Amino acid sequence: MAEIAMMMDGSRILELRARVARSDTTTELIVALGEITSTFGFNHFTLTDIPQSRDALLQSLIHFTSLPYPLIAAYDQAEILQNSAFVRSWRAATSPIEWDIDQFELDDTEAAFGQRLKTIHVRMGVVFTAPDCQPEPLAFLLFGDREPLDDAEKAELDRLAVAACRRFEQLRPVSAHHLKSLSSRELEVIKWTAEGKTSHEIGRILNLSDHTINAYLANAIRKMECVNRAQLVAKAIRLKLIE
Repeated sequence: MAEIAMMMDGSRILELRARVARSDTTTELIVALGEITSTFGFNHFTLTDIPQSRDALLQSLIHFTSLPYPLIAAYDQAEILQNSAFVRSWRAATSPIEWDIDQFELDDTEAAFGQRLKTIHVRMGVVFTAPDCQPEPLAFLLFGDREPLDDAEKAELDRLAVAACRRFEQLRPVSAHHLKSLSSRELEVIKWTAEGKTSHEIGRILNLSDHTINAYLANAIRKMECVNRAQLVAKAIRLKLIE
């Protein structure tokens, strides 16, 4: 804790605030988020939309993350998102949510995923929310294997997290306020749909379940402000998102 306390000196905090505020691109903001993560003794970070009841896949909500992609894919493959009481608690959060795998009440699926987190030195973490961001409320998550945050650290991280979320809100392309960016997997599913493949056929190609393919398509339809798959494909082609 002494090492972390040394990092909490005023000049370093001012530097981190400035890095967030002067980020002119999302790449610069990602670098700033990485510095915040390491300065406070964490190993990984994620900036994501706060999942809503309609959302089935975490990876379609994530904007930036340092977590390994296979880990996030495994989370979605286990269909944890919609059944997680922990994730549901983010929607009403008015203060940071700190968690510890060994002290948190988890169902069997979440507990198994928790063991996978430990393999990348993640035992605990904290969720900071910015519910008034547009077009979707945002959350900044930190993951690591350190002692619980003290009150001063938690308060400063909360300020930095909200500032980072607001900066990202400003940096999103203008079109993204009406048309959220699609994930690479969603684009892949749209491409196969455009070629006339059914959900079952796409699932066989990508080694995913029909449920997962349908969830990707539902997310893409919502993000693209469409009403069905046909309109989704037509709009994706018109915007040159697929060929």
